[in-house]
Amino acid sequence: MIKTSLKLAGVILAGWLLLPLSAHAFMIRAEQAVNVAKNQVIDGNFYAAGNSIIVDGNIKGDLICVGQSIVVNGTVDGDIICAGQSIAVLGPVGGNVRTAGNTININNTVARNIMAFGSSIILGANGKTGWDMLVGGTAITVNGAIGGNLHGGGAQVMLNGQVAKDVQVAVECLRGKKADQECQAGLELGDQAMVGGNLIYTAKGLAKISPQAQIKGEVKQQQPKNYPTSKQEAWSQMGMAWIWGKVIMIFAALLIGLILISLFKDSLKDVAKTMQKKYWSSLGYGVIVLLLTPLVALLLMFTLIGIPLAVLLLLSWIICLLVGKIIAAIVFGNWLFEKFKWQTKNSIWPMIVGVVIASLVFSIPIIGWIIALVALIWGLGGLWFGCKQHCK
Repeated sequence: MIKTSLKLAGVILAGWLLLPLSAHAFMIRAEQAVNVAKNQVIDGNFYAAGNSIIVDGNIKGDLICVGQSIVVNGTVDGDIICAGQSIAVLGPVGGNVRTAGNTININNTVARNIMAFGSSIILGANGKTGWDMLVGGTAITVNGAIGGNLHGGGAQVMLNGQVAKDVQVAVECLRGKKADQECQAGLELGDQAMVGGNLIYTAKGLAKISPQAQIKGEVKQQQPKNYPTSKQEAWSQMGMAWIWGKVIMIFAALLIGLILISLFKDSLKDVAKTMQKKYWSSLGYGVIVLLLTPLVALLLMFTLIGIPLAVLLLLSWIICLLVGKIIAAIVFGNWLFEKFKWQTKNSIWPMIVGVVIASLVFSIPIIGWIIALVALIWGLGGLWFGCKQHCK
């Protein structure tokens, strides 16, 4: 399981690294509301960032998007790679579906794999994946058909559909109303459940399996391991956690970068120019913002009327800390495109290249944290100049 997760994390990271090199024809939309009309055909990849994203037409390539509400009613010939608050895939997909969000609903045919991470994940009765499904979340419901294996875990997993091969999940312990009642595994197989292979679940309690459920292989329960049994296993678990953490951080940074570009495109251009021309001044002001802001907030807290201002100042400071390195990475990406004369008509590709490379550089042992600190200070200085220019 650990080796599989490590390979999977590597594939995801490689996908992000190779993303700028794999696109040919594409379209980019960054608006409050992004709509692809029913009769519209996009011949290539489609990149979208916005509050509401609705796709009713046909996308011949991949759909890569970030938004609060994402609804795909049309056909996507390639992959869907999206992150958002609410994601609904209601049209057919010719490739893979890779999503992260609060609520994820897939209710149509997916030719290859489904990878979904969120609070509520539903594969509807009309949902079908040709290959495997990997899930991680709080409540997972599978009413459709899976052509391969079902892997993953969550607090509760409800299976009332068909899985052609194995089911291997880890679930939590659900206790009854009384404290002394034995816990029951958060795994339930309904009357319509069909498993073509083995059912292997990791939980303290027993799963609830309907007598009508059909399982062709064996049913095996594994007890959860609280601690690694060997140094090698401990190092493997630590390595897996580090890789997944790095992938999540890169994905989160790309999400923030897309939002910044969509909302402050012109302002970021001015900030980037200032940061490159006034490099040392940006570092100097960055040190001031980094060190003096919490001290000023602390002093304000000693006065009764200054407490609300101190709270707002600290919140703004924390937001700046989260955004500072991303600003520096965006500027670095723009510099790379200018240095090597890479042609691009939009600012998303420099952001993607800058964020991915910067994240990897920050991970270098011993010197990585120093480079990250310098990037943060540089980015804070850029935010200072940007505020002076545009917050008047």
